[in-house]
Amino acid sequence: MRKRKTDYGTIILHWLLVVAFGVAFVTGMRIASEAPERSWINSFDAVLPQNVWVMHMQAAVVLVTVALAYTIYVLRSGLGRRIRLDKVRLRGLVGRGQARRGAVNIVLYWVFFVAMLALMASGGLMYFGYFAGYDVATLHWYATGVVLGFAGLHVLSHLRIGGTSQLLRIFRPTGLSAPPPQLDAVELLTMLAEQSARLQPESGGADKTASETRMQPVRRAAPVQPVQHETRVQPVRRAAPVRPVQRETRVQEVQREAPLHPVQREARVQAVQREALLQPIQREAHVQLVRREAPLQPIQREARVQLVRREALLRPVLREAPLQPVQRDALLQPIQREAPLQPTQWPKDAARGRPPVRSAATHPAPGPAAKSRTSKPRSPTFQSNPFVVAAAIAIAGASVVVATDRLAVDQLQIHRVSSADVPILDGDTSDRAWRNIQPFSVMTNQGGNFDGKGESRIDIRAVHDGTWAYFLFTWDDPTRSLKHLPLVKEIDGWHMLHDGYESGDEHEYNEDKFSVLLTTLDATLAGDRTFHAGTHPIPEAPPTMTGRGLHYTPGNDVYVDVWLWKATSSGSTGWMDDSHFGPPLDPTPMQVRNVVPYRGGFAPDPGTANYADNFIVSEEPAVDGKRMITPRRLPRDLAKTAAAMGEIDLDPNHGESEGARWFMTEAESVPYSSQQDVTVPVGTVIPGVIISGEFSGDRADIRCAARWASGHWALEVARRLDTHSQYDVPLQTGVFMRVAAFDHSQIRHTRHVRPIRLEVE
Repeated sequence: MRKRKTDYGTIILHWLLVVAFGVAFVTGMRIASEAPERSWINSFDAVLPQNVWVMHMQAAVVLVTVALAYTIYVLRSGLGRRIRLDKVRLRGLVGRGQARRGAVNIVLYWVFFVAMLALMASGGLMYFGYFAGYDVATLHWYATGVVLGFAGLHVLSHLRIGGTSQLLRIFRPTGLSAPPPQLDAVELLTMLAEQSARLQPESGGADKTASETRMQPVRRAAPVQPVQHETRVQPVRRAAPVRPVQRETRVQEVQREAPLHPVQREARVQAVQREALLQPIQREAHVQLVRREAPLQPIQREARVQLVRREALLRPVLREAPLQPVQRDALLQPIQREAPLQPTQWPKDAARGRPPVRSAATHPAPGPAAKSRTSKPRSPTFQSNPFVVAAAIAIAGASVVVATDRLAVDQLQIHRVSSADVPILDGDTSDRAWRNIQPFSVMTNQGGNFDGKGESRIDIRAVHDGTWAYFLFTWDDPTRSLKHLPLVKEIDGWHMLHDGYESGDEHEYNEDKFSVLLTTLDATLAGDRTFHAGTHPIPEAPPTMTGRGLHYTPGNDVYVDVWLWKATSSGSTGWMDDSHFGPPLDPTPMQVRNVVPYRGGFAPDPGTANYADNFIVSEEPAVDGKRMITPRRLPRDLAKTAAAMGEIDLDPNHGESEGARWFMTEAESVPYSSQQDVTVPVGTVIPGVIISGEFSGDRADIRCAARWASGHWALEVARRLDTHSQYDVPLQTGVFMRVAAFDHSQIRHTRHVRPIRLEVE
């Protein structure tokens, strides 16, 4: 069996596309494992990489570049007919055998093209932050699945079409076959002249049977009715070349006929003369056809058949009265402009493998008329090598995209205002400082909850008075969630309402939160600098209990500033917790035993906070595997505590009423004791947060106030431009910011890819 081969360009681009998609797929799977509903991806943790953000974006750029190069290459090399989805191939879907398998393969190609286009478009939208919500993220996920499924079906399809030889052709390179020539009117005329010559034997004595046999291809090319056929063939027969002896004989026969009227005799003679005048034209056309004759590739043979089929349209030209050279050129010039000639391909010498030598005897030099009919090749640079042209254009396009991304940085302008115009921290967005500022808006996604979509649009405004910087953050959140790990008394004791708390991934009974990250690290993608995916990213530390990843910085004394607002714990008293990402910390004994989750390099700044959990978890689990819960403090007055909590609705997807607070202060509570516990009836619900004291130290650098109304949180924040703390980042031009929202979730926050660069007036 003949070994099938594929051209070099297709092989190179095919495998580049496979490698780029493979890298993008494995890194994208690691990124997708952070989504709340895709924790099952952690089952492949052993084969998935850890530092994936930068690698994923680089693979995406290569993928777009190769896809663009592949498209240009197919168009420039004339290979588009291999994937053309026309009526013939669509009919093949209902056919049998090879035709049906080929049609199915073409349909698979087009499904792949659409899925790849959706994959790249949705990825670009999420990266640049345009329409980067739930729908686009879902489209990106399913498009990836379609492309992955195509890979398997593609292999099976080619196996059915041609077996192992068809599959292995992608490993056997060969040269690119020449594309079919374009429509050439002169070549059509010469082909018709040659075919007319074949209808009459060169000796002038061919029988009628041979003539009819040679004319059968013309009949197949242009089917006509029998009567019409005889009528249309007659002009071709008259156009057969006539030798001089035959011409004299014909004239004598006319003269020997019965006496004709002078007018009839003159017309008969003119007809014979017209045939004689056509002979030089036919002979010259025949010579030109022989010169251009070359071994035809299959695709050229198909194009030649199409040209022969069009010969019927040009037959009337042969039946016209003889034309002078000037008239003939004038007739052909419009057609030559529409169908320029292609460069001639000469057959190679069979013995020496080289082009045959042309001689003046066998191939006389073309005359001026022939030279005038030869058109110059168009754009020889672009037609020289389709692969080089495609690669050059694709690389140039990718370079423009990368350069544009570097130059078009998202910027947040921090405007200068006077001390008299600074906003009041009360959660009210009507301050004059905010009304005159156009907000910077960013769409964040891949979070938990948010009505099941995990997306939230965040608007940011900022001003400063030379000492303090003020920010207004507003974001979408369907509910005011204040319930943070509430405690419920049952017959067998106290229980904490939770879903995932034991693994550090509470995503039901948690307060709303908002975070801000500030860094001076010059990185477009900060993910691999501050977040490290995987179930065990630090080999010498405990694995993560959530199966997701850890926040920490790559080197010693490298810190990223993190602000964390909590609706119940800190925000209710006007503080925003000042924290940081730093080098990995040493695990505590309880973290080593997986009683509480290990947090990598995430830690609060030095100082104290005014909130704490209102429960103690036993270090050893009970018989049923659950850990015992004991309250720290009990309400001093159950009725007042219940009234402060507002309408109690334990559905985590239902928000709290206006003015409700789900915490207790020290003044409103007493330390837990069994005697006090007896007085609390079964079914009582108490808050899971205790407020006591004030913030202090570096942890107390940020003040805030927040309000929720009509599905939106509004958070006003104030911090000094420079706190002179090693854990804080000064607010100055060139600092990068990221923001994230939490909807009653512990760690499942939204995110955006591109950072926001601060510009301070």
